Amino acid sequence: MRKGGSVVSDIQGAIRWQTSVPIFENKVILKQLGIGISIPFGLVALVIALVSGRSRDALYALGLIAGLLVLTWPFIMTAYRGKYRMELVLDNKGALCRTQTRQAKENRAINTLTVLLGLLLGKPAVAGSGMLAQLLFCGLSETLRSVFSESVPMLSRPISGARAASAPM
Repeated sequence: MRKGGSVVSDIQGAIRWQTSVPIFENKVILKQLGIGISIPFGLVALVIALVSGRSRDALYALGLIAGLLVLTWPFIMTAYRGKYRMELVLDNKGALCRTQTRQAKENRAINTLTVLLGLLLGKPAVAGSGMLAQLLFCGLSETLRSVFSESVPMLSRPISGARAASAPM
């Protein structure tokens, strides 16, 4: 995690801190992006290349995929300023990592724009992906927290002896 987040302890004994993680500088995120993007798109490119027999349409499809991947970087740098803002909470219910309010508003606006553009352009898959992104975003962290706190004993135990000074930054 990146240094610079402020640690706060509230009345209930929860330790909270906020931080911004640079998306394209964090080694863990870069590895996960590499795996999550290179495997599926690599397989799609391989199948297109093998099946198409080097047709012009196949080269166009591969170029389109590559172009969209390249355009993702300036979009993330512009829309999110290259950072993911998150809030972490440790309390006797367990551990929670969620999106900060400002980031959540930006996500909601982009998801809504995706749905509207998908509907206006007559692209139901685009509209559906915006709806799905919004659905997954709304309340999922609290739901997962309750599910994992019941199924993972370590998360359901109270945190004893935790102090704000010992929280990682």
